[in-house]
Amino acid sequence: MNKFADAILKNLYNHYILWSFLVVLVVSIFDACHYLFTDGKLFYMDADCYTRAIRIVDWLNDFKWHEKIYPYSNIPYGFALHFTRINDIIWVIFSLPFMLFEPLKDAVFHGGMLFSPFFLFLSLIAFFWGIKPHIIKLKKNQASFALIFVTTLLFCYRTLNIFDFFYPDHHSAMFCIFCFNIAIILRFIDNNKENYFLPAGLTCGLGLWFSSAIEGMLVTSVVLAILGFNWLYGTLKSKHLILFSCGLFVSVTLAWLINPPYGGYGDLDISRLSIIHVVLTALMLLTLISLAKADNISITLKIICLCSCGIIVLLFLFMIFGANLLLKPLYPEEIHIIYLPYIADLKSVFYTSYLYYYHYIFSWIAGLLIIGFLFYSKFSKSCVLNLALLVLFTLPLGFIALRFYPYYLCVFLYLNSIIILLLIHLSRKNTKYGLTVLTYLLLFLFFQASFKFDIHNIPIPEFNKYVDNLASDSKLSVYLTWKQGIKTLSSPYHSDENGLIDNHKLFFSSDEDEIKLLLQKHQINYVYLPKTEFSNDKISYRNDYYAKPEKNIDKFYGKIMTGKNIYNWLDAIPSNFGNGVIYKVRYELF
Repeated sequence: MNKFADAILKNLYNHYILWSFLVVLVVSIFDACHYLFTDGKLFYMDADCYTRAIRIVDWLNDFKWHEKIYPYSNIPYGFALHFTRINDIIWVIFSLPFMLFEPLKDAVFHGGMLFSPFFLFLSLIAFFWGIKPHIIKLKKNQASFALIFVTTLLFCYRTLNIFDFFYPDHHSAMFCIFCFNIAIILRFIDNNKENYFLPAGLTCGLGLWFSSAIEGMLVTSVVLAILGFNWLYGTLKSKHLILFSCGLFVSVTLAWLINPPYGGYGDLDISRLSIIHVVLTALMLLTLISLAKADNISITLKIICLCSCGIIVLLFLFMIFGANLLLKPLYPEEIHIIYLPYIADLKSVFYTSYLYYYHYIFSWIAGLLIIGFLFYSKFSKSCVLNLALLVLFTLPLGFIALRFYPYYLCVFLYLNSIIILLLIHLSRKNTKYGLTVLTYLLLFLFFQASFKFDIHNIPIPEFNKYVDNLASDSKLSVYLTWKQGIKTLSSPYHSDENGLIDNHKLFFSSDEDEIKLLLQKHQINYVYLPKTEFSNDKISYRNDYYAKPEKNIDKFYGKIMTGKNIYNWLDAIPSNFGNGVIYKVRYELF
């Protein structure tokens, strides 16, 4: 039996890529079966996933590469989505096998379910590749690797729903890119190989292609900051930073050439990859080349050089593009008021579910304690310093927005595995550490078991008749478009600012003339809002945006949701969803 167990452990250690693939496959199938049998159907957990699927179906129907207007919202004008083709390409590849025996829409839907598990698989490869030198360095056996393998899988599956099959979005790809770059930093510390930095820059460039305005810039900035600190303290040479920046510039430029914004190559779009990012990465590369001879100067002079280069880059950017563009807020002021406060993943951890709150506090304390323990042990001080810097840069992200929290969890994943390795190493020298290992693992398991949301299918209204050009809740609009092809007034995206603003004006207006003008402007034929609360047999949904409609029947949303003081030019039409009512606009009575 021992020989059999040793053979399994050795196989796992030597073939972790194959085992990672098999485990991800089994977990995803199990998850799919679970939700299929509990909810009766497969589904996506977020509107973005359906929007991407709609976009891909449209692309495959006409197969025109250039970006085009998304026509299903802000009707009849539409708007330019900030999504890019890199996400579409990968999604389509996974959809191809399903196209052999399913209609296009179903094939795209099911193909999307492979998107995030695929990036979980790549993230595991990147993680184990980065952590394996430390296993070898501490002379750990295959059993230690097996323990790390199991805890890592539990961590990713229980904590990060960005990898779940029902969440095909760019977040899993961005996590994978960040995970790979941390692995490169740890690998460099171990064997000082400079050929890692060019691919690191290339992958960060892909991250900017996936999500330039937010996650892509965030990941790239954190990686650059870590590389910069290593250069300051002499761990890295300027050639390493130049190689990274060269890869970043090449990747960003190629992505921009292949997939320009909707407005073309000259479009100065700050919400997705554009000429602004190309110029920024080019200037950064040129300034780093100018530092090629500065490796042996003092830290003080290095800091002065870096700050000077940063100022020069900023001055050139302002000269080329102007302060008005570069300092322009990503969101208009109205969007900050009427839209952003109601987006869950843009809220701080402390304003969301208590599960996230305690999870964040626990991981914060655990991360800092691990850093302290590693610092006072005989573990590599250079490695500890880099992990500490990563914690410093990523830990506050949860305060900013929930969507950034996974980047700290990525760092915590490395910390967790290294501390397990070190505790096992110490327990062989001192038996008291054996109890410490057990205690830590029990805490870790408790930490994991206390998390994981129970995800359910979002109930979507079903209308008795064909409905087009609908004014509705922005959060529901994407689901209605996917399910019934309905075009709507607004959708939950900052790039649909005109639709969102007019949607808010429409439903919160008490002026009948203004309401009529907005309906005519957008050629709205039907109006629908759910009741204050509505549910199916699985979940209930509360709309806090349209609060207390019974006390606001002077406003349009109060009339629609309560059915009181309805204008004579609205005809009620019952829906198939609970006691919901949809109203037809009769323009002839205006």
